[in-house]
Amino acid sequence: MTKGKTGLNALIISVICILYCSGNALAISPEELAGKIAFLKGGEVWIADKDSRKARQLTKANGKVENFLFSPTLNYLAYSKIIGQITEPGLPEEDEEGSQRPLYSIVIMDLNKEGILTEIMPSRGEWIYPEEWLSGDRLLYYNASGSEVSGFFEFDAQKETEREVEWKPGLLLKADVSQDGLLMVYVSDTGQGAEYREHLHLVDLRSKEDKILVSQTGIKSPRISHDKKQIAFMEAGTKDGKQTGNFWIYTIEEGTLKKIYTKEEGGSAAVSWSLDDTYIGLWSPLDAVVIELRNPRDVYRMKGTDFHWTTNNNIIFALEGNIYLLSPDKREKELFVKDASKPVFLKKTGQERKLKAQPPVREPVPG
Repeated sequence: MTKGKTGLNALIISVICILYCSGNALAISPEELAGKIAFLKGGEVWIADKDSRKARQLTKANGKVENFLFSPTLNYLAYSKIIGQITEPGLPEEDEEGSQRPLYSIVIMDLNKEGILTEIMPSRGEWIYPEEWLSGDRLLYYNASGSEVSGFFEFDAQKETEREVEWKPGLLLKADVSQDGLLMVYVSDTGQGAEYREHLHLVDLRSKEDKILVSQTGIKSPRISHDKKQIAFMEAGTKDGKQTGNFWIYTIEEGTLKKIYTKEEGGSAAVSWSLDDTYIGLWSPLDAVVIELRNPRDVYRMKGTDFHWTTNNNIIFALEGNIYLLSPDKREKELFVKDASKPVFLKKTGQERKLKAQPPVREPVPG
């Protein structure tokens, strides 16, 4: 082969490589995603390394992404995409037209490949929205007409099948599965009026043993600790005519229940364990309560939205149009990225212990 032909072949190979690589730029493995922070910026989903801050755009939706959810395996990404506007119906006694609100489709990406796995379109006059990923890469989403939820549906990303889910309002989402998929907690209810009770169940998914642990008037956001030793949940209540929330922890081996904290500013809060189970976050829509379980009286309150635990017990959250990182120990926030929202710390199921074990970076001591 002549030198000229060698150079030409090398050029052709380079061009093919450039075209191929750029065409697959969105493909990314779960191992690459784990430990990174995803966020919404300019109507697109981005990811960034927690330390280097180098950002990479994952979606190409012409700036129309409104919300997003990664599956527990990090193999799939679901996002709601604005596809138009729909008119809210006005009140019957009014002649005014209803207000406009966005109409969404749900797009599901297979992150190991380039392109879209599927796009779920709403029915005429309906509103669909992704709720959460279940185990086995199954996306739970709901269908609504006006302000009424008309049904829940499940899309199995691995099998690419869809089915309607039987549900009871307020109870379907009160469930959690341990990171290894062996334990599940859920809430059932009995009675009416003064006799109404909600029951916290623990299920061994191997033996199918189902037992009731606690019965109270209202149970919200039950969450199993990463080590599967405890279950944390909120109990709705009232005090002096105002809504409150009691935070409880149930220790599975001992069968004991302990009230840790009472949230006076309203009972609605999502419970979240830190990666090493030493802290609990009570995430509300506009603020958070952070409790170190070794010293539960030392409570830290912070403003913001979209709170998530990261490594070393740091918290990523949004505030006033920017995203920040905060350490509960130092209680000082650090700017992560400007003009962005909805931060999420990405962790693959089964990798929590690996992620939480990362030591903080320390400078060498002189001398």
